[in-house]
Amino acid sequence: MQVTGTIGADVDEFSIEGGPDSVEIYADWDEWDDWNEDDRGENRRQRWRGRNHQDVDVSIEIRVPHGARLEINGVTTSVHVEQVHGSIEIETVTGTIEYSGNATVLELATVTGSITAITGPLMEGSFETVNGEIRFEGGVARGAELYFEAVNGGIELLLPADVSASFDVETMTGEIVNDFGEQPRRTSRWVPSQELSFRTGSGDADISVETLQGAVRIRRQ
Repeated sequence: MQVTGTIGADVDEFSIEGGPDSVEIYADWDEWDDWNEDDRGENRRQRWRGRNHQDVDVSIEIRVPHGARLEINGVTTSVHVEQVHGSIEIETVTGTIEYSGNATVLELATVTGSITAITGPLMEGSFETVNGEIRFEGGVARGAELYFEAVNGGIELLLPADVSASFDVETMTGEIVNDFGEQPRRTSRWVPSQELSFRTGSGDADISVETLQGAVRIRRQ
């Protein structure tokens, strides 16, 4: 593997540890300088570090074997992964997540940020965001289980015309657009919620889609 990039002057720790079977890359910093004694003899924190996010910025590129299992966790972190085909798990608090490749297992989650995934036939997938859009373009393997959830944001699925899957789709406030024929129904006279359950082909995979505020669009490739 190979790691290149830059780190800010106030990053407290950056480490690469491991061996031939497992490697961990870790970056961290303290939001405040160390305790210091003021003129009255009281301990106080010094200035807040990273006020402009320049002195704590970390920007790195990591090259790993194609079939590596990859796990990424970040706080304010945008992640772009391509051509890594092993099991992928990415979780951030704030930041966009983009993936392209042929992973069979893909778990992507962020609190504030969009998720974009372009894949080959996927066997297991979980895509979750609180504030952001989800866009998925890819194949669906036989027996696959795919789950999509957004609280405040739309979801778009671009799937093969011959996909074989059972779909369960729900929205609280937002329309459902389906290119595969079946149309949604209203679930209440009082709120604009919609739901849609349908099957294509033999229904070999299970696809669940749920959003609270946002539209769901299921498109043919």
